[in-house]
Amino acid sequence: MKLEKLIEDAGWFGHFGSLGEIDFSNEMMTDFIFVTITYTLGWAGSLLGLLFLWIIWLISRIFQTVKDPFGKMLVSGSFAIFTAQVTVSIGMSLGLLPIISLSLPFMSYGALSAMINAFLFGLVLSVYHKKILY
Repeated sequence: MKLEKLIEDAGWFGHFGSLGEIDFSNEMMTDFIFVTITYTLGWAGSLLGLLFLWIIWLISRIFQTVKDPFGKMLVSGSFAIFTAQVTVSIGMSLGLLPIISLSLPFMSYGALSAMINAFLFGLVLSVYHKKILY
């Protein structure tokens, strides 16, 4: 109920100066970082989610250009992992999906999640870079 109240009170431009309603526990910096961003920066700031859609679109374009079957499998696996993380994290923050412990890629607090996502993007970029050789 607290998440719903924070989302409802966010407004278009948020409450950047008044962060008193948010208790900065681990969950608000990892699992519900989208709620924290929406409350502090507003719905205009949460349009940062469009950046995730752009990245998903770019990975799908890379998948279409790669001809090597193994490269296609690497890119499609990375696409599936990244898309699932973004969809489930934003969906559970908005109350559309059940709450599980899944962080938003590159936004949530924690080094392991960032390293795994960086490794996945490294694989995708490596396959894209080597697509000319195959």
